[in-house]
Amino acid sequence: MIKALVIDDDKVTRMMFSKMLQKLSVDVTEAADGVEGIMMTEDHGPFDIIFIDWSMPNMNGMEFIQHIKRHEDSADTKLVMITGTEVLNADIMAQSLGIHAYLVKPIDSNKIAAIINSHA
Repeated sequence: MIKALVIDDDKVTRMMFSKMLQKLSVDVTEAADGVEGIMMTEDHGPFDIIFIDWSMPNMNGMEFIQHIKRHEDSADTKLVMITGTEVLNADIMAQSLGIHAYLVKPIDSNKIAAIINSHA
């Protein structure tokens, strides 16, 4: 079973992602921000895939990814950045950090399925 971590400060978004992933038989853990995400990677990892919101309080998505790359063995973890708005050059910045996909909300469940299926 694929293990996923969903990090988003919006509770509704986290619940929506969790439900979509659970329908795809994914074991889901949630975190409300990057700091909690780091705690989840330490306590419940490793994860096969991590969905990270771009903009969050305490630690944003880019900061989370930089931390993970420095402190965790993330070579086998697929990182997917999600955001509510288009960010100029976000795809370029994301690729430079080794992010596998960049998605703009609202997320189409078919896109999530494609990402999960490419990992399976």
